[in-house]
Amino acid sequence: MPPPFFSIVIPTRNESADILRTLESIRDNSFQEYEVLVVDASTDDTREQVARFRDPRVRVLPQDNREGRCGARNQGILAAQGEVAVILNADVRLPSDFLARLKQHYDAGADYVIVEAEVENTRHPNGAMVQAEHLHLYRQGRETVNWCEGYSCRRRCAIAAGLFPTGHPIPICAGEDAVFGEKMAALGKRKEDFSLVVTHEVPEEFEVYWDQRVGRGEGCAQRRVYLDRWPLWRVFAEGLVCTVKSAAWIGLVFPMLHYCRNLHLNLPSLPAWRFIWPVFISRFAHEVGRWDAFCETLKRL
Repeated sequence: MPPPFFSIVIPTRNESADILRTLESIRDNSFQEYEVLVVDASTDDTREQVARFRDPRVRVLPQDNREGRCGARNQGILAAQGEVAVILNADVRLPSDFLARLKQHYDAGADYVIVEAEVENTRHPNGAMVQAEHLHLYRQGRETVNWCEGYSCRRRCAIAAGLFPTGHPIPICAGEDAVFGEKMAALGKRKEDFSLVVTHEVPEEFEVYWDQRVGRGEGCAQRRVYLDRWPLWRVFAEGLVCTVKSAAWIGLVFPMLHYCRNLHLNLPSLPAWRFIWPVFISRFAHEVGRWDAFCETLKRL
């Protein structure tokens, strides 16, 4: 059989609760020339769930490295047979016309495509905060978008860009996608289509939400040390400044309330005061993660 046009790469680690809905959303697409590579490092029954799906286009690849999400994505891209790699997290759902519309952009010459993402569970404060922050930061031009949920690119371009960063003492747990996106932005032809929307969920349980936000803070310190190659004194100085700013931002109360009001303006369905708790946890957990990663780096020197 001829190779598929799309190779959909999904790294998984204990994603039993989410993976089937994601696979179902892929199966329901009108364009069917694809393969799915689930690169798995789970200790739960994720692999068994995928096996029950019974679709010959879906394969499970046990992760053969200890490089975390970056290594799993790289393994999937290198094993892919398709011309275009679509990189998903296990909780991302595609609309039924996603692949068909995506193919139009690649037929027109795009090397990578940025699409829109929306949080499904915006009735919960955690989900509402992430969605409102996304609108506040990215849709109003405050930050450049070089990565997204539902990101796709030509496989040859991903390889030419050096894939995702690996080979460091600690697997990069956040921010690696932005680094990869920056490399692609310098290398290939970009296409934005914000009318093409994928959806995902934000953890509602406190422990899971906390771990997710801590991971983002860890990624900040890891990027500075391993990817930007800053000296440790500079990483420490930046972390100290950011932590002092965060403490003042929270302690003075008004800056945080003003930020919550801005989030409310982007997502009026939730009262401004409902954003306070998830915003506080997000900011606090981010700083905890930053210093966790810095201390772990010191231990490995």
